[in-house]
Amino acid sequence: MENKKMIAIVGGTLVLIGALVISAYFLFSRNTTKEPIALSMVWGEWAPSDILEMMLKEYEDETGARITLTQIPWGSYYNELLTGLQAEVPPYDIAIGDSQWIGEMVQKGYYRDITDFVVESRIIGTMDPRIVKHYAEYPRGSETYYAVPALSEGVLLAYRSDILEDENEKAAFAAAYGYPLAVPHTWNELRDIAEFFTRPEEGMYGLAIPTDENFYDAITMLYGGLLYAYGAAWGDFENRTADGIINDPRAAEALSFMKSLYAFTEKIDTTGNGYDWFESAQFFAEGKSVLVVNYPSVLDGYVKPGTSHYNAIGYSALPFGPSRRASSLGGQPFSIVSGIEPEKVAAAEDFLRWWTQERVQRRWTELGGYALDRRLLLDPIYEQQHKKAKALKDTLEILEDFWNEPEFPALLETFNAMVSTYAVDDSEGTVAESQAVLDRLNEAWKQILR
Repeated sequence: MENKKMIAIVGGTLVLIGALVISAYFLFSRNTTKEPIALSMVWGEWAPSDILEMMLKEYEDETGARITLTQIPWGSYYNELLTGLQAEVPPYDIAIGDSQWIGEMVQKGYYRDITDFVVESRIIGTMDPRIVKHYAEYPRGSETYYAVPALSEGVLLAYRSDILEDENEKAAFAAAYGYPLAVPHTWNELRDIAEFFTRPEEGMYGLAIPTDENFYDAITMLYGGLLYAYGAAWGDFENRTADGIINDPRAAEALSFMKSLYAFTEKIDTTGNGYDWFESAQFFAEGKSVLVVNYPSVLDGYVKPGTSHYNAIGYSALPFGPSRRASSLGGQPFSIVSGIEPEKVAAAEDFLRWWTQERVQRRWTELGGYALDRRLLLDPIYEQQHKKAKALKDTLEILEDFWNEPEFPALLETFNAMVSTYAVDDSEGTVAESQAVLDRLNEAWKQILR
């Protein structure tokens, strides 16, 4: 009997060891070289990149494989990445580019088709399918994949709960507007609150939003949430047209409303320049506004534990418009750069297999990242870890993206020149004016999308 027990124990141990060996083999089977392959990676310069740096160190500790991350300021990231990918030997093996860039990068042959890898690795079943659709698939609905999600987020609202809950402010607001002061449920309520707290003589504004019409996609993505909230859209993506859609009367109403918000924010800083996403977040973090509309990853760089007002800051998905609630997609995926050596492709896939493991995704959220794994999104622990987790989850339900077609750069540049400039200028901002601006944009976009 004792011998049988011993045989069973030894046999069980051997089975366990065998399983571990097989798991390790399948995780890293493609990299058969003696020395791990070193890789280079690139992303924008911000708080999530700092967290990823920590994750890459842990990956190296586990596997011996080193991945070096280069961070480039967001204002110049697109141009620098494109220049690098055009080189005969690209300086990067993995690029974490904006979701809107994927069409151009695929068309120009810079991103590798990893559909087979995504399917075989069951990434679609592991990560939330909405996230995979937004960040990995191109064209939309094609079930062809050029990326694996790295960061998922959308524009949201942050607010000073201590100010919104101040009894004197609540009484004064109710007397002035006829309803209780609270976290805004609608965009009209948000504008009322922004107006009420705009007190330049006290160094206080009601709202912090981007005002730099030349900074990448700042005003574009601010408008995107309002555009869909008013029942309009960027266009018909399937048929590649915006004609009659971007200049729909509801789009003009949304633009006129957005323009009205600029009366309640500081448009120009002390240097005479407008505020970009990052400077707007800093403005809020310094206590100069009660509300801020921004990306959470940008806010994370300024609203940190230990900083002033941190414990008094709350988060919410963007409010409702006349038609619905909507938010502009942010976040980026990992893409393997085309033309790199087969050994580097295998090493990049090894990293992505590691990245998509549940335990690794849990570690990502522990360090401050946002959940991508569908199991984590359903886990109550996620909301305990992140004070903005509920806002992030609510935002995931209402995400809308800008064009991710190859013409993205031209579409964005034209929007900034015509619409973003108008949004922050000193014109009256009537619906009729806004309609005329969007009619001109529509004509320009017709030439780009033909």
